[in-house]
Amino acid sequence: RLRTRMLWGAVIVSVIPLVFMFLFSYGLMNRAVDRWFSQDPDEMRTDARQLALELDQYTSSNARVEAESIAASLPANGPALAVSSNAVKSAARANQQTEAVLAQHEITLQNGFAIVYSEGHSVAAYHIPPGNGATAQVKAWLPPPSNPGEVAAPANHASEPHHSSGDIDATILAAAQRTDLPIFSLGDADYALGVAALKQGGTVVVGLPVPYGMPATVTRFQSAIDGYWNAYRQRRQVRSLYLSLLLMMTSLALFACCWLALHLAKQVTKPVESLADAMQAIAGGNYSHRVAESATEELGELVRSFNTMAADLEDSRRAVETSTAQLSAVNATVEARRRELETMLETIPNGVATLDANRCIVLANRAITEMLDPGGQTPFLSASIESIFPSDGLDQLDHLLRRSHRMGSASSEMELKIARNGSAGATMYVLATVALLETERIHHGYVLVLENATELLRAQKQSAWKEVARRVAHEIKNPLTPIALSAEQIHRHIGRLGATLESAHIESPSIATIRKSSEVITASVDTMRALVDQFSALAEFPMAQPRPADLNTIVENSLAIFAGRLQSIRLV
Repeated sequence: RLRTRMLWGAVIVSVIPLVFMFLFSYGLMNRAVDRWFSQDPDEMRTDARQLALELDQYTSSNARVEAESIAASLPANGPALAVSSNAVKSAARANQQTEAVLAQHEITLQNGFAIVYSEGHSVAAYHIPPGNGATAQVKAWLPPPSNPGEVAAPANHASEPHHSSGDIDATILAAAQRTDLPIFSLGDADYALGVAALKQGGTVVVGLPVPYGMPATVTRFQSAIDGYWNAYRQRRQVRSLYLSLLLMMTSLALFACCWLALHLAKQVTKPVESLADAMQAIAGGNYSHRVAESATEELGELVRSFNTMAADLEDSRRAVETSTAQLSAVNATVEARRRELETMLETIPNGVATLDANRCIVLANRAITEMLDPGGQTPFLSASIESIFPSDGLDQLDHLLRRSHRMGSASSEMELKIARNGSAGATMYVLATVALLETERIHHGYVLVLENATELLRAQKQSAWKEVARRVAHEIKNPLTPIALSAEQIHRHIGRLGATLESAHIESPSIATIRKSSEVITASVDTMRALVDQFSALAEFPMAQPRPADLNTIVENSLAIFAGRLQSIRLV
């Protein structure tokens, strides 16, 4: 399409001057043809023939006048042929007189000749041109008419030139007696002939010289006029011929312009077409495709740049493939880690939720949903934390969120009342931690971690009570032992003292009282010891009490804790 547009553009650009050139040449040709044939050929032909006839008549009239003048000047007895001896003498005298008369007309003859004929034979002559072996010719003054309507010459005008190789005198007489006013030619001299009759009988023929070749010149002139007439009659054919030549030259110029434009367009479009094919090949994935460098300097630079770009793309493709392979491996690793993190996030007992900047839940694990919504009736994703979190802990949670903006993270213990199946529910002690999600001072949201501390607090209380019981039992047992020992020692000494007094037959009421008191102390110490033993049992772990049970039930109850988190584990 680019080549076609360039070709059409060149054609349009070249057609405009070619059209103007054609119109200008056509007009110039018409004006030239009109100027060539501006003269009327009929008039020129008529004038030329009339001029030739008048010249012929003029020269012939001069010759005839000169012949008549000579005929009038000849003596009455004139020249004659000799038939006897006396007649010979008389004819000789007459011929001498005739020659003397002819000599008198030397000037008027203008280097011509004069011949006196008697009974068809030359009897006197003056200045007859020597033949010198040349052939005498009798030529018509005008060529024969070639077209009807032309001015006709005198009688016998259409006769061809007469060539004669016989007697010159006889040839001259025969030519002079013709009515078409011929030209007598001998060698390189032409003569116009004139004839006059003598009274005593005979003929005078005068030949006046005319410029040599005049009849040929008149003939050529007439032929040229005839050619002009033929060309004039064919002026339409001439105009058509020139028009055909002009059209051929215009077509040739247009073809040359089109060929040159096509050649130049190919110089541009072939490299561009190669570049387009190379682009399609590269777009199809063949990055090794290259374009042959063009001879055109500018397009050659473009092709070299394209090949450099293709080489860079091929290198980049290899680098991208390598990077893609590495990235795929990294993505696989990241995906595996993500799954591990999701599994860990779903498995850990602590509740974890990610909030956006508007405090709406983006991600929540199972622990937090079971912790805040035991019945599983409320959707967590995209819900605001205010609609999920218990109302009695919202103030503390809001305080933690604000503190996280200042400190990055904040923690606090909360006491929450969680509703279960529409009932008031039980109290839950949780440890809440809020961390701020922020990169380059851009706030993205929060991470909320809730740890159920109810069992921990209960265990801590039990441990504390056990420690208290242990310490109290220990502290009570410590004084009981010396008290019991002291009571036993008092009781033993009182026994010995009583035996001594009895052997002495001495009675003392104090000994009985002391014995009674030691017995009471001993009994009380035993009671206190039993009480301390019972109190000490509180600080000890309960003893195992094995009993028959269904192991399948125990396993199922244990696995119920991990419901929905065993996708990749098969249990047997």
